Amino acid sequence: MFPACAWCIEKLAAWGYLSDIMVVILEISYLGWMLAYPIIAIQWIGSRALSATYLMLFTVSIFLKLTSFHHVCYDNRYLMRRVKQTKKPEQAVQDLATLFNVNERTFSIAMQYPNNLDLRHYLRFLLAPTCCYQHVYPTSHSIRIGYLFKRGCELVLTSAFMWYLVEQHMLQIAKDSIVHFQERNYLQIMMSTLHMAVPASYLWLAIFYLIFHSWLNFLAEVTQFADRRFYSDWWNAGNLSEYWRK
Repeated sequence: MFPACAWCIEKLAAWGYLSDIMVVILEISYLGWMLAYPIIAIQWIGSRALSATYLMLFTVSIFLKLTSFHHVCYDNRYLMRRVKQTKKPEQAVQDLATLFNVNERTFSIAMQYPNNLDLRHYLRFLLAPTCCYQHVYPTSHSIRIGYLFKRGCELVLTSAFMWYLVEQHMLQIAKDSIVHFQERNYLQIMMSTLHMAVPASYLWLAIFYLIFHSWLNFLAEVTQFADRRFYSDWWNAGNLSEYWRK
């Protein structure tokens, strides 16, 4: 429903039925409701923590995608207005292409607005492992079934490993530590924290591998998304700032 709202708003804006101010008001309204809706649904249904977490992660990812889509469409409309205001549109297009530092293919597609709002490309963007909308994406030639099978097996095995860590190690430690908290036994609390550190570290690495390697590469292969750099060598980061950038 919310991606459909975004598409309709931008189509109406492209056809001149909505001003930029009205577009912003509508964006804030439906995106705000989009963030509130899963919270209300989780509280109303009484959802479990795991399913609620997946729902919130999915909602936030769609929120970022739609925000990027609106920003790109706004920039495209602004670009078209600047071109129309010049006396020499052809020369202005060349100057603006250099100013925005975009390749020739991308800029030529931007000049086709609003005809460059393609529904198939929009749906591919919603499924692709990226939160940045672009008129052109690098595309692979075909979908490799063997590659999908390998990534799918990794998803299943990693999920099973995560379940094992939580059920067989972390939950038991957490249950045992409740007594220590009630008794305010700080020594045992510290020992429980140390015991929890090892499985928690493995769980964190498993989550990273599941999302950024297996799942995103699986989506990229399905959508033929050729840009596969989802992370850098964060384990070689020299400081915290470099770590978060990678």
